[in-house]
Amino acid sequence: PTGPRPFEFGTPYELMHETLAAESEAYYEKNGVLNLLKRGAATKTAPQRWQDEPTATVGGFDVAVCFESRLFETVTADLLQREPKDFTPLHVICIDTRDTAQDAVTMGTTLLALVQKLEAADLSQELPDTA
Repeated sequence: PTGPRPFEFGTPYELMHETLAAESEAYYEKNGVLNLLKRGAATKTAPQRWQDEPTATVGGFDVAVCFESRLFETVTADLLQREPKDFTPLHVICIDTRDTAQDAVTMGTTLLALVQKLEAADLSQELPDTA
């Protein structure tokens, strides 16, 4: 392989893994891509585009967490373009995280503590101090 290997949104992580492993398992294993795909498959079937989610679905969320500033900007820009009639208050949180196994574990632990506090809070009032 000589460059990025793009896949369409909605392509199952397992299919991406099988495809890349068949192309060059040693290469994609060495650079960590196969491990990232395994991690992704453990949480959901396929990558999703926020903008493709129906407004009725998005309007029912209390909290959205983004792990990159670029994604945070995408989500907030998308929210500003939607009709707000079906929305409840939505808190969008950005936690910049490098896409590595170690950072995923560290941030996963931190995020779990945060969402447990958020779940116990009345988000229609104010966010809890998580410091």
